[in-house]
Amino acid sequence: MPRRSRHHDPSIQQPPSDEETERGRRAERFAHGIYGTIIITALLVPLEDHGATADEVVGAVVGTAFVLFLAHTYASGLGRRIAMRRAPRLSDLGAILADNLPLLFAAVVPTLVFVLAAAGAISLHTAFRAGIGYALASLCALGFIFGRMTDHRLPGSLVLGISGAGLGAAIIFLEAAVE
Repeated sequence: MPRRSRHHDPSIQQPPSDEETERGRRAERFAHGIYGTIIITALLVPLEDHGATADEVVGAVVGTAFVLFLAHTYASGLGRRIAMRRAPRLSDLGAILADNLPLLFAAVVPTLVFVLAAAGAISLHTAFRAGIGYALASLCALGFIFGRMTDHRLPGSLVLGISGAGLGAAIIFLEAAVE
């Protein structure tokens, strides 16, 4: 009986293709954007309830986003080390940092809104409404984009966008209720 080459043996798992690896990284960044948006927005609700100033909100949002970014980057580095069975190289570290940047990006608009409030350009009440409204709009957009990325037609993508915002709002308010 001829011996089969390991290359063609279906029982041996082949490493993912470059396309599959990039698709996985896009999915990871996408998930981090949603997660960061929910966490930052869930932070705004109790801050508003406790009468935080605009400066306090900026500090809390920036600090939370930075700690979240560091924690996820560290965990991603460990996970990648396990997956690769070696220490990450410098190029791997750049990819890990890039994959976790959406966690920081989720804080940019809320931070800018509260900087405007701190400068007196808008009211604190308006800043809270804008921050939470922006998050819900982002979750809606991300749900729609998810629909398009997963080959849903326009109506299905719209439903996913609306349900993404609704589910995000439920998670945000549940998280805030725990605070």
